[in-house]
Amino acid sequence: MIPLPGRSRIGSIVVLVLGAAAAMLVARGLAVGATTRVTVEQLWASSDSYQDRRVETEGVVRVFAPRTSEEYYVLEQAGQYRVGLRGVPPERLRLLVGRTVEVEGIARFREEAGIAIEVERLTLVPR
Repeated sequence: MIPLPGRSRIGSIVVLVLGAAAAMLVARGLAVGATTRVTVEQLWASSDSYQDRRVETEGVVRVFAPRTSEEYYVLEQAGQYRVGLRGVPPERLRLLVGRTVEVEGIARFREEAGIAIEVERLTLVPR
């Protein structure tokens, strides 16, 4: 045991144990894919930075080409930044068009489709 200057032996042990525990918690959080809170604009502007990462964001649900074979849903911020929503049944998203939601999931970028979130959790934000 290396004594820390100006601390008792027990105090040194407590500091070392707490430091080791904190390091383990940080490492565990990174290993299981800790969630990063981002804006839709950040996802849109820096899709490469968030590729395959767990993200959480909020925005307004919008639909394009409704009730056609080309129908798709996005999460929109400030009327101009959009990311696609994947993995949620269209029937559920139809009920949320125009509403603000919070979304958590994995960010994915595909050349043909752009940036989207594979949704794991979608919650209506009360306004």
